[in-house]
Amino acid sequence: MEVIKIINGLGDNQYLEATNDPSNPLRCVEKPEFICLFTQALEFAKVLEIVQKNLKELPGGGVQQKLAEEKLKNRYAHFTQQHSSWALMLTSLFLWILGYRGENSLQYMDAKMWPDFTTETFKTDEEIKIDIPKYNSRLKEITLEKTVTTNGLKLIAEHCPQLESIRFTGLSSISAEEYQSFLQSCPTIRKICLIYVKEEDEIAKILLQNCPQLTELTLEGQITDDILECVAKNCPLLTSISFAGSDKITLKAAQNLIEKCPKLNRLDAFFCTNISYNGNKQLQQLLKQRNSSVTL
Repeated sequence: MEVIKIINGLGDNQYLEATNDPSNPLRCVEKPEFICLFTQALEFAKVLEIVQKNLKELPGGGVQQKLAEEKLKNRYAHFTQQHSSWALMLTSLFLWILGYRGENSLQYMDAKMWPDFTTETFKTDEEIKIDIPKYNSRLKEITLEKTVTTNGLKLIAEHCPQLESIRFTGLSSISAEEYQSFLQSCPTIRKICLIYVKEEDEIAKILLQNCPQLTELTLEGQITDDILECVAKNCPLLTSISFAGSDKITLKAAQNLIEKCPKLNRLDAFFCTNISYNGNKQLQQLLKQRNSSVTL
């Protein structure tokens, strides 16, 4: 079978389909504009498997297989540009359920190929090293968990010039100075979420002092009044803040924050044990004076 010839002959509106004929397992077909996304993605997985099976044992098959896979990848990339990312997400989910989970079958159909995909979660430096270059600087929202270190932060700063939102969850091996360096390399960040990281108070102060453009902030852990004072001094553009569950924040500190952040329109003080019901009503009234709301 002349696999390369068939792939090279694909037109703009043509796709490959798998057949039941062992002597001619692939065929080129015309598809209308409203082609079923799921059907075509499923065919792509089958076609890629056939290409790999037919080329791997030929002389120089490794080179031919790589070329064929690259051409198929480009064909699929062209296809994805005509569809929204949410539909592609559903397609990937269906394929995963059906068992197309191998790296060779789905490496060209993962989120990193989708033009509009801008959100990702990383748990290790190795994940960042392998995956983040594939997004071609598109990522805008990132969550970092568990064992990510300063090496991972450096890679993100290097590859994510459009980063707008960062969520730090349970990190324990990154120093305050390393957080500072990261933020200085990412001036477009507008949203920060800090959840139970090591030396939380010190880290929070560093983040706030180096992110004057911050508009949304979430703090979970043993946050103190000093942190709210730091927010009031360094975040004039802040519109939303949550410090739910903190048992160290006082009513006075929360009131001071509202007074010094004129753009603030959302404050989540849920389960703050040092702020009574009447205290929450006072916070609500302060925000209502600016047509705002408070989550209690």
